[in-house]
Amino acid sequence: MKKYKHKTGTFKGKGDVELFFQEWTAPSPKAILVIVHGLGEHSGRYDNLLETLSGSGISVYACDNRGFGHSAGKRGHVSSFADYVDDQKIFIDMLKSANPRTPVLMLGHSLGGLIAFKYALEYGASISGIILSSPAFVFTGKVAGWKKTLANMLSTLKPDFSLSSGSDFSGLSHDLEYIESCKNDPLLHDMVSARLYTEFIKTSSECMSRAFEFNPPVLIFHGNADPIIDYKGSETVFERVSSRDKEVHIFDGLYHKTMNEIPEERQKVLAIVASWVKRHSGKPAAAKASGNTKKTASKKTASKKAASKKTASKKTASKKAASKKAASKKAASKKTASKKTASKKTASKKTASKKTASKKTASKKTAKKKS
Repeated sequence: MKKYKHKTGTFKGKGDVELFFQEWTAPSPKAILVIVHGLGEHSGRYDNLLETLSGSGISVYACDNRGFGHSAGKRGHVSSFADYVDDQKIFIDMLKSANPRTPVLMLGHSLGGLIAFKYALEYGASISGIILSSPAFVFTGKVAGWKKTLANMLSTLKPDFSLSSGSDFSGLSHDLEYIESCKNDPLLHDMVSARLYTEFIKTSSECMSRAFEFNPPVLIFHGNADPIIDYKGSETVFERVSSRDKEVHIFDGLYHKTMNEIPEERQKVLAIVASWVKRHSGKPAAAKASGNTKKTASKKTASKKAASKKTASKKTASKKAASKKAASKKAASKKTASKKTASKKTASKKTASKKTASKKTASKKTAKKKS
């Protein structure tokens, strides 16, 4: 990561909660990638991704979510899932203000994937694309029934009441060195409050049902042997999102942390991520949205023109039909008039014949008298 300049700092999140962040900046970056970490971890767990992107001209930023890592807040607790989303909005607005013409991409892992997805539902126009790593749409980890019941009850009565999630690091990766690094990281924890649990369940259900509203470019990847989050949730969301630019990769036999699997497996994952990031490091989100709008407008204009042509054709056809009918009526009128004239002439001839016959009869009678 020698090509990155590393710094740390803090900013005020929602409700003035002090949040810790890190940045790995490249000179004249083509894009900014914002990482949103998963449950129990922090911003310092993405070295493999940073090494892969180093030298590519992509600056990387990540903050510790409230209640995790170096950030303030009770461990594993949040009053509302919206707090996570609003913290990211403040963070991204800060980055965009300092880099006004640089595209911003998001990468969310697990719980962070759910946060990133929810962010896109609310503020999708502000980003150029989203990467979802084992996104937490469908939780499959084992939670004792009594814990669920207690969490649902205490979410209102004592929302910050917390218990250990009982998570097992072995389900994260097949790489034993990585598992060992997790065990020795003092910033990792497995505490989950009653409110965080109920907010997670509610938000995952909401995101699944609203997936059709999601339209930014999106890359989703997941291991089909993930024992914590069901990969089928990722497949379902992929099918539902309205994004024209969408891509999904399901890796056979991989666990929850695909970017931290054994070297030969994680390299496949990281290569896909790096390639996608580079391809989407072009125009800012606003320019992309504008381009899409122009295409839509062109289609509408073309449709209107086609409709006008059809209407004009119909009107012309109607006029022609009306002209034919008028001509037919005139022809019929002429025929009728001709017939009437012919009848009158015939009647006149008959009358004339009768008069002539009468005259002849009168002449005969006069001749008889004379004789």
